[in-house]
Amino acid sequence: MWEYRAKLKRVVDGDSLYLVLDLGLFVWRPVEIRLLNVYAPEHNQPGGQETKQFVVNWMLGLNETLEWPMLVTTSITKQTEPTEKQTFVRYIADVRDIARNRWLNDNLRAWLLMHDEWGGGIGA
Repeated sequence: MWEYRAKLKRVVDGDSLYLVLDLGLFVWRPVEIRLLNVYAPEHNQPGGQETKQFVVNWMLGLNETLEWPMLVTTSITKQTEPTEKQTFVRYIADVRDIARNRWLNDNLRAWLLMHDEWGGGIGA
């Protein structure tokens, strides 16, 4: 597990983000991460656009005066997703709002649990 300060580049969908990570010593790296233990509907599925908008709104609540408003705890996974036929490597992460000490993963899972019609945010 690794921790980095981060800022948003863009929201991909309800459980994927492009972030810029501060690796230290004036080294920054854009990377796509997937939210750890969050199973959001895909953008073309029912609830997909609403879930993405939830994440966008959460990001809008970050402190704009901070250059690096998030702390991201990452790990790497090499596993097959339930709908994938191949194994691939990607970064998974917990995302925390530094100023408000709130976790995107927890907030999003709680919100998805209120929407059983979209799968409830809990995966197999």
